[in-house]
Amino acid sequence: MKKMVCFAVVIAYCWAFGACGMNQNMPLEKIAKRLEGNWINQEYLNVLRLTQSPQQADEATITKVVQIKVDTFQQLILSFQEGDDWLLDRDMNGVYFSSVFNHELKLNAKLLSNQKLQLGNKVFLRFKEETDVKNKDIVLVQQILFTGAYDWNGKLVEFLKDGRIKGMEKVGLTTYYPVVHYSSNKEVDQVWLNKGRDNSVKYGFEFKKKKLYFYQLECPDQEVFCGEKKQRGKVLFELNKRR
Repeated sequence: MKKMVCFAVVIAYCWAFGACGMNQNMPLEKIAKRLEGNWINQEYLNVLRLTQSPQQADEATITKVVQIKVDTFQQLILSFQEGDDWLLDRDMNGVYFSSVFNHELKLNAKLLSNQKLQLGNKVFLRFKEETDVKNKDIVLVQQILFTGAYDWNGKLVEFLKDGRIKGMEKVGLTTYYPVVHYSSNKEVDQVWLNKGRDNSVKYGFEFKKKKLYFYQLECPDQEVFCGEKKQRGKVLFELNKRR
């Protein structure tokens, strides 16, 4: 009776957490279905939440989000945002991804749970967005840091997870797109407001607990020569995030 109970517990654990999700006997097609989706680098996510700074999170780790999906040739593709693709395969040691540019380069893959995947020595968490969503790293920062309701000069302002702003139309602000990739000389977190429009402007921003500040950037060229601390100008907007 004890053996039957233990067996039932193991089966329940495997089903709930995916701990038995990839074994040597499982066809690669089934493994592919378990792995498909978007995955966030856990280290990147931890630094982003701790510092509330995409610039510091970007400095902490190169890879932010990876996408795993079956391509038109029914191969499981691991894609890095940086443009590198890897193919799923297995050997006597287990399941791995190999680089399409150099098959000698391998990343061992281990599904720790339905929500957690280990690739090499990095751990990734499942990111519940459609695999065809573009700019997943921007969407991630929007959801983790910005999304929510704010008070601004006694008015309700909402930052939506799709990049829209509600409540600041009178000052001409309708969309926001945080910068997520920074070069080594960038020291200020930045965000594009109204990106893609004639009145598009890049601002500096900073979270201080529940307060969100937007700063003017005093830069000769907003696209290139922008981001040093000395280039951060006056505060233009101060918002208080509601609980």
